[in-house]
Amino acid sequence: MRKVVMVELHNPSRMKRTVNLRAEEADHLVRYIYRQCMFSDDVNIDVRLGLRYFCGCLLRRMIFGRRHFGEGGAHGGPSKDEIEHVEAAFTITNFLHAFTLSDLVPWLGWLDLDGHGRSLMEAVGVMNKYLDPIIEERIEKRRRRGGDHIHGWPKEEILEDLLDLMIGLKNENGEPLLSVDEIKVHVALFLAAVDNPSNVVEWAIAELINQPEILRQVSGRNLDDVAEAEVVRESDLSELHFIRSIARESMRLHPVTAFNMPHYSTADAVVVGYHIPKGMSVFLS
Repeated sequence: MRKVVMVELHNPSRMKRTVNLRAEEADHLVRYIYRQCMFSDDVNIDVRLGLRYFCGCLLRRMIFGRRHFGEGGAHGGPSKDEIEHVEAAFTITNFLHAFTLSDLVPWLGWLDLDGHGRSLMEAVGVMNKYLDPIIEERIEKRRRRGGDHIHGWPKEEILEDLLDLMIGLKNENGEPLLSVDEIKVHVALFLAAVDNPSNVVEWAIAELINQPEILRQVSGRNLDDVAEAEVVRESDLSELHFIRSIARESMRLHPVTAFNMPHYSTADAVVVGYHIPKGMSVFLS
């Protein structure tokens, strides 16, 4: 499965082919913010909502070939369905490594005293509500067409989005490589990735607000020297050394996850002043 993800889904060629998608979504984000400013003289921009909206739309386009589950929200912003879906994704990721009483007393797990299990099940239900119909419909269309055509395109052109790619993968016997359940899990995992990029940018902006002089530099001179026609593109990044440094420092200060695998203590120990009991799993960040 690791090989499928790295070789088929995250290869450099696919990243290059989707560069226009990312540029279009960046334009949509700028337009969304601009419209909010037009409707009020005193407007506060919800950075978190805007970033999650941007990342959610981009991932949906890469996976499903569409920006929305249905109609978009008012003024080009997120709809109620999109907000509910992204919130469910964040609920799932927030509980992945959350502490629960059953970590200390395993036999209490079935009681779900802290409500984590119930919250997770509700969030998974929301994800499935939006994702399963799209996946099942696409698989059924491909089955009815004998697997050779989808969306009316010839076989060599069916890899328009990641869902088509996952459905079309074959093993050495020419059979589907991924089951329907496996496809659903992978799609959910991809869409759950909305948290990392949006969190990194939110932290970067928060840190810049606390450093107004650096904020003036990064939003002024550094951009003016590189960007053409007041539009910043991915191709400009190699020349935006100051912004690249800020991005790296933000990820150093606020990493998206622990930087190594969890360690299991085989005996009581003291590490940099912290007492680690025997049998505990430890994440170092």
